[in-house]
Amino acid sequence: MKNLLQKQSLKLISVLFLTLAIFLATDLFSLAMAEVQKPVVVERLSENIKLSERVAKAVITEISQQTKIPVNQLKITQYDRQTWSNGCLGLSKAGEMCTQALVEGWRVVVAGNKRTWVYRSNRTGQILRLESQKNRLLISK
Repeated sequence: MKNLLQKQSLKLISVLFLTLAIFLATDLFSLAMAEVQKPVVVERLSENIKLSERVAKAVITEISQQTKIPVNQLKITQYDRQTWSNGCLGLSKAGEMCTQALVEGWRVVVAGNKRTWVYRSNRTGQILRLESQKNRLLISK
């Protein structure tokens, strides 16, 4: 009985150790992927490329909700079509898991109340990410 209990305890400890090792490896991988990733493909705005109303509304609404600036005081000043390197739009955070598929979307610049915001979105505007100043500097290099 004692041997059986010891064997089961060793199995349980082994499983727990393996689970912990996998968790730590995943977390380290997430940290490595947390660095800002440049877009894979960039297409500059041209006469034929129009930002969808849905994306424009999503970005403006997000900024308005976050800042309490009325929607009518915010204006999209620039936008570019992008293909982002992952489901986090190239802006993954430490510990965050992102799909590793390419994501078609937009980079949208909005001005209002003497401030500027740069947002990334997927094609439909359902996923939005605010670029930090640090991210903008890395992208422009």
